[in-house]
Amino acid sequence: MRLMKKSEVEKLKILERKREQDEGLKLARRVDSLRELAANEESKYTKFRDGMIGEIQKQINEKQAELDALERMIKNLKSNLL
Repeated sequence: MRLMKKSEVEKLKILERKREQDEGLKLARRVDSLRELAANEESKYTKFRDGMIGEIQKQINEKQAELDALERMIKNLKSNLL
């Protein structure tokens, strides 16, 4: 087995460093993409949640108004019976 020349070793080091840098760049881009996706999903979730809370509150208010009307009706009926 023969030893490699110093220039060959340097070339291999440079190639290995370049490969590692390329892999690091790919990973960084993937992380950026995932962060952007997470931010978009968080934004959609917040918008959905706010919309649902508003809709639920609207329904609660409608039911409360119905309840109040029924309670008034019951009071009127009771007062008419007495």
